[in-house]
Amino acid sequence: MSIELYPDHKAILHFYDSLTVFEIDFLSALTTLLARVEYAERDFHLYVKPTLFQSAFDFVVVEPKKSVFIFQTPENVEEFKEKQQAFQQNIEATPQNKDIFKELYYLYDSILLEALAAVEDEVVLLTPQDFEDHTEILQQIFAKKTTSAAHLTAQQTQIMQQALNPNTNIKHYISRSLPKAYEEKATSKAQTKQKFKGAQGAGKTSLLVKRVVNCARRLNQHGKILVVAGDPEKATVLKDLITAEDGRSLQELGIDIEHYEQLTPPNVKYHALFIDDAERLETAAFHDLLDHYLVDMNEANDYEYVVMADEENLPQVPKILGPYHTLNKEAKRLNDVLIDSRKIFLRILEG
Repeated sequence: MSIELYPDHKAILHFYDSLTVFEIDFLSALTTLLARVEYAERDFHLYVKPTLFQSAFDFVVVEPKKSVFIFQTPENVEEFKEKQQAFQQNIEATPQNKDIFKELYYLYDSILLEALAAVEDEVVLLTPQDFEDHTEILQQIFAKKTTSAAHLTAQQTQIMQQALNPNTNIKHYISRSLPKAYEEKATSKAQTKQKFKGAQGAGKTSLLVKRVVNCARRLNQHGKILVVAGDPEKATVLKDLITAEDGRSLQELGIDIEHYEQLTPPNVKYHALFIDDAERLETAAFHDLLDHYLVDMNEANDYEYVVMADEENLPQVPKILGPYHTLNKEAKRLNDVLIDSRKIFLRILEG
């Protein structure tokens, strides 16, 4: 059994029009459902916000050589009618499609459910409770087909997957998780000492996340990376964000992330040191990190040392010469999308 997600979790995090809270909940419920033991021998390809036959759909599940499940998540009656019309115009072109394509609507709002209660019987309305209880209607929808009469052929499956390629809808994605002005600052460089300052919401953590991942790719396991969080709660957040940004585990990336107070002396010194919320550390902590954790910053070593600090309470950082680079863009929206969405997509990734 496999559940493949298109586009990948990172691209979904960077949608220009981010998923709503109830769409994130639906995606979580759907992947949980498809991972049930009843479907252990089946494969599902799950497309998020794809285009198909010149129409946009919310979620499409393709079971190769079997069926196509189109889930729509309308927020009101007018949107429901528009989505229903799109399905009728683009999917119900031939009688065979009625057996292969399943039209499904997920309604999170009980008032909307009541308003649509009088629609045609052939329209399937689903609620969060259906997924929570794995109700009979869901069991029927995903019942395994025993005959081949109403199956996608191998050729139809291939055509469908090509038509659903998320790249056809690339204009609706943000290709970066940073303000454009920060992209150059996110480049990992050998023998680098830099410090950045900015107000809350300026994108310090987002820049650090991107910079750490780029450093891991540059080092490519030829040296480990230490990320130190001045805030104890930030260490957990950084672990999730960095994993979500790259799609690999911290072990694969060669990255250790800890709050300073939780550090233990390393067996081998790190080739890169990143510090977030540096204003929370004492000067002695910087001396300790540079003396005992980071390789010597000389021409013989490939080191990288980057510090992020809140502009309102700048720390005194020893052994870094030169001024702070100021971050002055508004990155709050991107931060909110990353933080609010990371758990669901990390579950998908781990699964």
